[in-house]
Amino acid sequence: MILCVGYFSPTAVFAADEIKTEYNPLCWTAKECSDKRAELWGEERAAGGWLEKEGVECNKIGWGKCLAGNVTKTEVSFGGKTQFSNIGEYIKTVYNYGLVAIGILAVVVLIIAGAQWITSAGSAEVITQSKKRISGAIIGLFIAYMSFIILKSINPATVNLRLPQIYLIKSQILASKWCRDVPKIGGLEAAFAYAADSNKQSDKVEATGSESPMSYEKSSSPQFWCGQRFFVQGAAPDVTCLGDRCDAGRVCTDFDPVDEKNPYYCVKASIAGSVTGLNEDNIDISSMVGNIWEDVDDDVEVYLACIDNSLPTKTKAVEISNDSSVTDIVGGKQGFLVSISDDQMDDAVQECGGEANVYGAFVDLNITPNHSFNIMGEHFAIGAGGKVLWGGVYYEFIKIFPLMIKPELLIPFSSLKSGVSLSDIDSTKIFMSLQATHSFALVAEWVFGDKTMDQLTAEEMERIVGPYKQNMTDIGITFWKRVQNEFTQ
Repeated sequence: MILCVGYFSPTAVFAADEIKTEYNPLCWTAKECSDKRAELWGEERAAGGWLEKEGVECNKIGWGKCLAGNVTKTEVSFGGKTQFSNIGEYIKTVYNYGLVAIGILAVVVLIIAGAQWITSAGSAEVITQSKKRISGAIIGLFIAYMSFIILKSINPATVNLRLPQIYLIKSQILASKWCRDVPKIGGLEAAFAYAADSNKQSDKVEATGSESPMSYEKSSSPQFWCGQRFFVQGAAPDVTCLGDRCDAGRVCTDFDPVDEKNPYYCVKASIAGSVTGLNEDNIDISSMVGNIWEDVDDDVEVYLACIDNSLPTKTKAVEISNDSSVTDIVGGKQGFLVSISDDQMDDAVQECGGEANVYGAFVDLNITPNHSFNIMGEHFAIGAGGKVLWGGVYYEFIKIFPLMIKPELLIPFSSLKSGVSLSDIDSTKIFMSLQATHSFALVAEWVFGDKTMDQLTAEEMERIVGPYKQNMTDIGITFWKRVQNEFTQ
């Protein structure tokens, strides 16, 4: 089966009687089909692949299925039809019209034979011929239609002759949490339709057909306000995304919400985020424990990643602000806010050498492991969308590694002015360099090769601490080779 990307026109209407067809990845309009075929195989194969009202799913005027191959056209018309999707459809059409022709021919023969009988004037020879014609027509008609009934009773496919067919399938949009992050399809921005206001964030909604499409980029306040929900054209009719717009100096977040059913609201900050999957519970340190994080340190910092050709690495991280606050952990979730003043922003940009030298920003989170001998925690650089970019136990690496990261993974500088939301950073997916161990002594014993340690414990130590040693070694070698190359150029 061929999978390809399709899109719906942003100017289309969310019509109630077309929702099922519109959201079915098998259903295409004629233009969508020809455009996609032209994109895949060129203009010479653009036409001749659309089957209108094909199948139950797409049996609506203006909709149909799109073939990977071409339809076949015949010179002879059967009931006005000259276009066939495959040889099976052609045979089926000829067979069905053959049955109709047999029925018509049998009726004509019966009429003629009856007329001959009536006008035979008692001639035994004419009556005998008429009887033969009548019996032959009835037997032929019986055989033709009984064969159809018998074949269909055995297996409907023997008379339907539905051969395996290859249709193009549209990709289905998996709506992002935020409407702003829904990807463009076919170079066009996504179309949205209003679903629910910000005070109904947890209510179940489904597209009814009365919604009109709108553009996120072209819409202005109060559309796409923080907590408002919108249907996404090209996704399932019950899939929604959230608006994120707030007044200047505020950002949309679920930081310490007053209403758990409607958690997203505008708060005064430049950056707001949350970390999930944290575990405050006491863990039995008699066993080896993996990547379990306890909490986020109060000192959350924001850095600009700047280009500086005077440095060997040609990059540096400039701190913008550490004016932060962190909530208590509730249900394994902890929120954080960072405020950036105009003066702080101006000073950081000036240290970078101007906005032309700024290619992004990142947030530095110091996350403390649960019962790890690394009691100072580990620092992680958080980029656009709350993605963990790099990090570890060595704090200075946070300031060094921007040169390794593609600019598009960093937080856009322009976003810092309008507000950034980094909600639901999943701590369970953040790799812990130093995993929990029995005790400081156990680590020291393994590092210095204590011979009294039993084999099983030694193997566990190797499994846990060994990858960390190699990881840090590899990072150091890679980094200093990079620096050395910069020096020699």
